[in-house]
Amino acid sequence: MQQHAKRLLLTILVFCLGALSGVFGYAVVNAQAEDKVFRLDDEYSSSYSYIRPLLMCGLSEEDESARLADLEMDVTDAIQEYGNAGITVSVYFRELRSNSWFGVNEEEEYSPASLWKLPLMMTYLKLEEMESDVFENDFYYAEDLGLNDYQNYIPEEAIAVGNTYSTDDLLEKMIVYSDNNAAGLLEQRLIETGDLWYLVYNDIGLRIPIHIEPMTEFISPKAYSYFFRVLYNSTYLTDANSEKALELLSRDRFEDGIAASVPVEIPVSQKFGERKLVVGDEVLETELHDCGIVYFPKDPYILCVMTKGDAEFEQLSAIIQHVSQVVYGAVEENNGWLGFF
Repeated sequence: MQQHAKRLLLTILVFCLGALSGVFGYAVVNAQAEDKVFRLDDEYSSSYSYIRPLLMCGLSEEDESARLADLEMDVTDAIQEYGNAGITVSVYFRELRSNSWFGVNEEEEYSPASLWKLPLMMTYLKLEEMESDVFENDFYYAEDLGLNDYQNYIPEEAIAVGNTYSTDDLLEKMIVYSDNNAAGLLEQRLIETGDLWYLVYNDIGLRIPIHIEPMTEFISPKAYSYFFRVLYNSTYLTDANSEKALELLSRDRFEDGIAASVPVEIPVSQKFGERKLVVGDEVLETELHDCGIVYFPKDPYILCVMTKGDAEFEQLSAIIQHVSQVVYGAVEENNGWLGFF
């Protein structure tokens, strides 16, 4: 059964990818005016915990759902006061089963900071599938890169000078503990190979600046959510690697964002990013973001919250937690399926 379903999935995905001219679509079919997503049957999907592979794909992005109007209004009201205080807040929400979504200021662009570690991981997993030496060869950490020195959220575990690490070791340190030095080693190897750093961005069709400066803001909550969608739908990496990526993200140690407002028994596959822009002794701007999949029973959803302004990290963290609390409360009250009748 699994082999048959896998062959069918591969055939359909080849057709869809060709039709989309290299930009990975989101596998949505508009059937009889309802938002429907067609996936492999439960027998196949039940072998995975974090993904739900697609069976059929369409060629268009669904419109913003009017069915989520009440929740959108609640979120808008929740963040309005922060705008009056000079803090910019953007929110993107999407139900993964019904494909319904809404956004509040969702096209605003931010500096990704540590959010870029997710596409970096996806790049290496794609290289593993390509049987590339870039993935297979170990890494020797010869000297301290010093990339963790200015983090507000210090990694609980980090790589140590003088040790040798496999790619999987570095991916775990980078994703689970947000170790910037592990990410730096991984990034260095990609830079040495030329264009591989842009592999995932180009494949998925997201814009990325050629020269990224400290003040560069180029990613929005809506755009960043694409990474989680292609992982959950398993439309870019293999099923096994999509599952592997989301499992690592579910172990992310960041507890001051979306997960803080979700019961501990519900998995959250997430990635956070922080940035403080300092010139001299003056802090010009602070940014804190958290994006991920909340695996609410029968109705998992993506929530991406990005924040920036003249504020402390604690203030921005509280905003993300507040938005997550509003969203989770609404999903729980309606027992899921907010956007699906």
